[in-house]
Amino acid sequence: MRFKAFRAILTVDTSEAFTQYTGRLTKTLVYSLVRELALIHGMKGLVQPLHISPLFTIGKREEELGEVVTPIYTFTSNGGQKLVPIVIQGEYLLHIGGEGSIIDMIKERFEVLRNPLLLKFENYIVSFKLEKIIDVTGRIMDKDLSSGKVTLYIKAPTLLFNVFVPTKLPKFSPTAVEVLMTPYLLAKMQSMSYSALVEAARILGYMVETYYSLNTLKPIFIPFKSKKEAAMIGRVTYIIEDMDRNRNIILELLRIAEIAGIGESRLNGFGTVTWVSKRIAQAR
Repeated sequence: MRFKAFRAILTVDTSEAFTQYTGRLTKTLVYSLVRELALIHGMKGLVQPLHISPLFTIGKREEELGEVVTPIYTFTSNGGQKLVPIVIQGEYLLHIGGEGSIIDMIKERFEVLRNPLLLKFENYIVSFKLEKIIDVTGRIMDKDLSSGKVTLYIKAPTLLFNVFVPTKLPKFSPTAVEVLMTPYLLAKMQSMSYSALVEAARILGYMVETYYSLNTLKPIFIPFKSKKEAAMIGRVTYIIEDMDRNRNIILELLRIAEIAGIGESRLNGFGTVTWVSKRIAQAR
């Protein structure tokens, strides 16, 4: 299978209150175990073949992603923002997905974490111990579109982009063209050629965001390296028009999105999503 994913239950303990985005911590862990991944760096103009999530709490089922675990900036009474550190101590969930051969290699190397590993990350000493590896490829690939309505849960901070209008400013639009462009390019194994982008925009244009998605999405501000990064989190619901014609490709994109993430900087822990298809109860 071309795309694969697994989730690892890890016992993690940091030496002191943590003040960095945990996506950087999990990437450091993975890269310390798999030195070959350094070759992925510098693939400018191409879609990265690997997604490493930040830490999550464990959901109702052991393989289910709960809430993202990371320090965030909160608003103060005078309108400013302050960083709230967190204590990382206990069991957490980590999602890793992408090209099958890369995932197989990472999954094999993770077995060394059956014994606790101490890792230095900036000024922190972090302990990792693997409790369980759960292959979620089959479960994700078995998911189906039961109707023309789908809700995408943006579980980790996400950096969206519009390939038609390159900008360094953060994007917060819930249009499917921006949200699902990365899975489309992964599906087609293409770089951002003009013909690929036009075809992507045509297909993704059939996914129309509901008006109430504006209330279920929100900005989130996290510490990333030495700056405050603005990203998006929450959920967005789409109505799929012309379902008979577009069902298969949209289903493929949703599956890839859950396996390999959405948006930019997926190697650094951005863009982890899940999704569910629900029957339409009433007209939009």
